[in-house]
Amino acid sequence: MDAYTTSKPVYLNYDVLVVLLSHMDNFQDILSLMSTCRDLRAAGLPYIFNSRMEICCDKKLASICKFLLVDAPRRLLFLRQLAVLTYPEKPETVDLYLQVLQQAQHLEDIEVWCGLPSIDPRIHTAVSSLTGIKTLTVRNLLFREAGLLRRMQSPVRKVDISFQYYDQPIDPIWLLSKLAPTLESLRVVLGTQQRAFPQAVYPSLRTLVAESCVFERIAALIDAFPNLRDLTIFSYRDEESSEEVIRDRRENLEAQRTRSWGPMDRVLGDVLMLYR
Repeated sequence: MDAYTTSKPVYLNYDVLVVLLSHMDNFQDILSLMSTCRDLRAAGLPYIFNSRMEICCDKKLASICKFLLVDAPRRLLFLRQLAVLTYPEKPETVDLYLQVLQQAQHLEDIEVWCGLPSIDPRIHTAVSSLTGIKTLTVRNLLFREAGLLRRMQSPVRKVDISFQYYDQPIDPIWLLSKLAPTLESLRVVLGTQQRAFPQAVYPSLRTLVAESCVFERIAALIDAFPNLRDLTIFSYRDEESSEEVIRDRRENLEAQRTRSWGPMDRVLGDVLMLYR
């Protein structure tokens, strides 16, 4: 009888099933296999959080939080990456999310969205209180929400942050100063240099990507990021005269008489910024 037509069931031993789990990258497939028995439920936990978990609606956030909290000591042990691409608004969802954040001590990569009055401030406090974050992504940050980053307790190495166009300008060099000792890579969208803000030095930062930013003064960038090796910079201004551009260029050339970067691995930007 052909092996493909036999009526006898084909059994796979536990070791083979665990190997299969290690090659799965679909969240639902892993859950399906885990639901077959208690042993596979335990074996699947390290793999269910292998990829970055992106949550785009209130219902899914509540569901994931409930799943994690059923056996929080074990399940949260494997939660390393979490991207909440929504604004939790239902009180019960907010409470569940807070419980997860307060216990997620092994979380290393998190993305949070800001910019709405309805966001519960306790969420930002909980994110700031995490101690193991290495990669932080923040979207649509408002000036009044600066405390999220000013109080950050983690030794963050990589930050990707965007601000809101219509809000009060924010200087990222000032904003992220708490992270200055450990930050190695920074991408910022709609940031603005502010002369009046106290500045910080980021000795470990090697990569800077500035998109749609108002960064005219090279002296401030050199002082803040003295060991920069990879620079991508694209400017944004509503209106700009040739006189302003020429004035900035003169100031920047003068500033480089007393300070400069070492050899750069890459410099990329629009013509106007590179001319400056």
